[in-house]
Amino acid sequence: MPKAAVLGSPIGHSKSPLLHTAAYRVLDLPWTYERYDIDERGLAPFLADHRGEFRGLSLTMPLKSRAFALAEEHDEAARATGAVNTLVFGDALRGCNTDVVGFIEALRAVDGPPLSTATILGTGATAHSAAFAMVSEGVEELHIHGRRADAVRAMQQWLQRFAVTVHVHSWTDRPESTDVVISTTVVGATDDLPLPQGPGLLFESIYAPWPTGYAARWLDAGGRVLSGLDLLVHQAAQQVLLMTRVDAANRGAIVAAMYRALTELPSGA
Repeated sequence: MPKAAVLGSPIGHSKSPLLHTAAYRVLDLPWTYERYDIDERGLAPFLADHRGEFRGLSLTMPLKSRAFALAEEHDEAARATGAVNTLVFGDALRGCNTDVVGFIEALRAVDGPPLSTATILGTGATAHSAAFAMVSEGVEELHIHGRRADAVRAMQQWLQRFAVTVHVHSWTDRPESTDVVISTTVVGATDDLPLPQGPGLLFESIYAPWPTGYAARWLDAGGRVLSGLDLLVHQAAQQVLLMTRVDAANRGAIVAAMYRALTELPSGA
């Protein structure tokens, strides 16, 4: 029986088994999806011991950089960001970054004009995926807010390879009223951050606890909010397409099945 799995540490909280299993049901595929608590040191031995056993693996923290180093091939998003959250087994071990597609597809599902400006709060791996997603969608101006000056400078330098105008700001500056503000920080980091004038669309990459303090204030001010669950669903749907190799026309059915599975969770799960 074909199978896939999610790896990371800690991993007990992961919703990936729920989402992928929902996709297999709607696709009528006899696949299974497991979870393994694996840290950075354990990833290479795990791959060596289990090669040929899995069709694909989802990678969460802290494995994304290590997975990039171990992959034998990389998709465009992985090459651009230096991060891999998906390994697909074939003639070569292919590393992919589906977080980029996750940001793109979640934002495309929101009614509104094409994006031309965006603000990113944070400078870590998720911020790089968000930035590359915005560049891929044709955003012309990107505003970066970070808590560490060296990380902001490094991200600004990395973005020089792309056709986008970059503006850097201190962490405590009021975010600009751009088409979308994408928050990629840890829980609590944005609690005291000011809102833009007339908040529009916030994409908050966190989904638990929900709402975050920043998302709650954003909603109270009349803005719209996407949550980390939207990112999780759309990136997981891309993983299913890559691992199972079913036609991309099934994306809508996969996404709908994943959202249904989330709504059926007991309260507080």
